[in-house]
Amino acid sequence: MIDVLALPLRTAPVCVIDFETTGLTSSAKAVEVALVRFEKGERVGHYTSFIEPGIDIPAEASAIHGITKEHVKGAPSIEQFFTSSTARGMLAGAHPCAYNASYDRRFMPWTDALWCVLEQSLKWLDPMIWAKELSAGDKSLKNNLEAACGRHGVKLDGAHRALADATATGHLMYAMANRMGRLDIPLKDILEAMHRPNKFSWSADSSPAAAKRPEPRDANVSATIRLLTTLKDLHTSSTPEFELAIRVLQALPELEITRDCWAAYEACGAATSGAEAHKRAQDELMAQVLRLEAFRKPPAQPEPLCIACHEPQFMVPGGITCRNGHGGAESI
Repeated sequence: MIDVLALPLRTAPVCVIDFETTGLTSSAKAVEVALVRFEKGERVGHYTSFIEPGIDIPAEASAIHGITKEHVKGAPSIEQFFTSSTARGMLAGAHPCAYNASYDRRFMPWTDALWCVLEQSLKWLDPMIWAKELSAGDKSLKNNLEAACGRHGVKLDGAHRALADATATGHLMYAMANRMGRLDIPLKDILEAMHRPNKFSWSADSSPAAAKRPEPRDANVSATIRLLTTLKDLHTSSTPEFELAIRVLQALPELEITRDCWAAYEACGAATSGAEAHKRAQDELMAQVLRLEAFRKPPAQPEPLCIACHEPQFMVPGGITCRNGHGGAESI
C-alpha cells in the first residue's frame, strides 16, 4: 500500500470535499455534497448528490446556493452517501481537502467507526490557508473561494454549488502550489506547515527542507502496519475499511490500541500457516481497530469566523455577515 503522505503534492491522490448547508450554526445540516478526486494534479472523477438534511432549509440559505426542499426530497442521508461504494471509491487512498476545511469537516458523518477515527486523525489540506498567506500584505483582499479563484486565474462557474466549488478548490490548490514552488514537497511536510501555529512561516521559494519533518513512527506501529498489509494481501476480498484501518494506525502511533492489535495477531496463530488462522487474525484485528471509536469522540467544532475581524459569522438575507458588517461567504 502506497504511503500517500510520503508522496509530493504533484502526484499524491487528493479528494476535495465540499458541502452546501442549511446555515452556519452548530446545528446546520448538509443539503448537498461533492467529492472530486484529483490525481497528478488532474481531475479524474467526481461524485455528487443532494442530501436530505432532516430539517427545513432556511430561505436565506436557499438564496445563496439555490437549493430548496424540493431538490432534497428523496435524496440520501449524509450517512448513506458516505457509506456508498461510489463515495468509498472516490475517497480510497486519497487525502481529504476542503476550502476552509474546519467548516466542511463538521459535516462528515460519525456513524462509521473507522471513518470517525480517520476523520479526527488526519490533517486536511486547506487551500484557504495559502490564499491568506499570499494575500497577507493587503488587507483589502478577500479570501473567500470566489475571490481567491479570481486572483489566481481559476475558473469558477456556479459558485456555492458543491461540485463547482470542489472542482475549483482543487484547481486553485495546484495553481497556488505551483506559484509558491510547493508541488514537489511531500504531502506530510505540507500538512505539517499548514497546521502549525505560525502557518505563514514558509516563503514563496521555500524548499522541502524548510518544513519540519514528523518524528519517526514507533517500531511497534510500523510492525502492525506491515502485519495489516500482509493480511490484506492474503485475502482477495479486502475491503476499503481494511485499508482505512492501515491508515488509522499510521495516523495514531500514540495509541496503545496498536499493541493490542499486535497481541491479537500473535494470539491467533502468527506462527501457524494457513488461511484459517490468518482469517481469525484479520477478524480480531478488525475488532480491535473498531475499538478505536471508544478512544475518539467527535471534536467540538468552532463557529465559522469572519476573516476580517474574527467575529462569528451569521446568515442574513442575501449573504453572510458578522456583527461588524463584513460580508463574504467562506463556505456555505
